[in-house]
Amino acid sequence: MDAFMLIVVAVNIAAAVASTGFGVVGLVRPSALIAGEQPTPGMSLYAYFYGVRAIPLGVMTVVALAVGDQRVSVAALIVSGVVQAADSALGVRRRVAGMALSAGILAIVHLLSAAWLLGR
Repeated sequence: MDAFMLIVVAVNIAAAVASTGFGVVGLVRPSALIAGEQPTPGMSLYAYFYGVRAIPLGVMTVVALAVGDQRVSVAALIVSGVVQAADSALGVRRRVAGMALSAGILAIVHLLSAAWLLGR
């Protein structure tokens, strides 16, 4: 594995771990994901949904990248990137800048990495 590939893998693993961490927070303390607002039952439900989706998706992405199979890694990165893009769009729609920006950055990282791997 060359140096650039190691960087791509490390950055994507870090992104997946971060997303997984937010998923754990969403399950344990949903109010922590909702900045400056008292959580409504709907907001708490969203945080729970985020957690039960983010944790397995993040673990799958980390495992796929750690195993090193290019096809599996590309598939995991595309799915993760699309999910992050959807989260970013939700952040834009709800005017939650942190959610829009962080999920948008992670979407770009995952999708550009998948495109780079496909071009190798």
